[in-house]
Amino acid sequence: MTASNNNNSITNLMLEDRGNSYAGSMIYDESNNIVVLIGSTYGSFWEEENHPLSNHSNCFLSILQLPTTKEEDINTTTTSLHSSDKPTWLYSTILDDEDNNNNSNSVCSTSSDNINVVVNDNNMRLFIGGSTEEGGLLTSLRKAGSNRAVQYGIVLDITLDFDKVEETNLTTVKSNLLGGRLFHSTTVQSVQAIAASDNFVYVVSEVSDSADLNPSFQQRNNNSMPNLLQTDKYYGPDSEIFLRLEQLPIQNNTNNSDGSLKET
Repeated sequence: MTASNNNNSITNLMLEDRGNSYAGSMIYDESNNIVVLIGSTYGSFWEEENHPLSNHSNCFLSILQLPTTKEEDINTTTTSLHSSDKPTWLYSTILDDEDNNNNSNSVCSTSSDNINVVVNDNNMRLFIGGSTEEGGLLTSLRKAGSNRAVQYGIVLDITLDFDKVEETNLTTVKSNLLGGRLFHSTTVQSVQAIAASDNFVYVVSEVSDSADLNPSFQQRNNNSMPNLLQTDKYYGPDSEIFLRLEQLPIQNNTNNSDGSLKET
């Protein structure tokens, strides 16, 4: 990973290329001066050692600690960085559960509407939408005998716990996948937007009872590591697509085997 500061005070960050990775969305947390980036990857760019590339897409979460600015530059048109302060990758991980067999595609947060966050002083709770296939992330929540889907919709419920050394500088981050909700009432579904209140998560999904491969998707992704954040893979020209809105009560019991978001 490299960081550079050009004459326009724009900081560029690059990661070593270890496989196709696709950014889904990001959020800025002003209280902790961090950016949370979520998307999909076929690689393992956060590992200290090289690992074989995956043939399947996984969800990733990364946190970027932003630099502070000089006090004398706050009121100027151009903000410059401390020479010793550069953006740093504070934390990165694959979002996984114990039952994921790592042989199925999963993607998270296809747009900025697909993530909702509640921030407290030392922790952050994220609700992240995405999709997965049989055997992938959260499919262990599907009860035996219930409908299988070609593409499942998912909402992940994740907490991030922070340790601080200064008011706006973090030292360590720990993530915990509390659970979430798996959607599989139709053949294909993909979460398009999420909103959260204190007690509920509201989810808008595109759904279809057919799973026709979309020729346009195949043309755009004619490689072995397609961008599955483009959610129209199974929405072919003859597919009937509907929007579905669901209200999910939030449960704070993390030991719930049915997930942390109840069905209504």
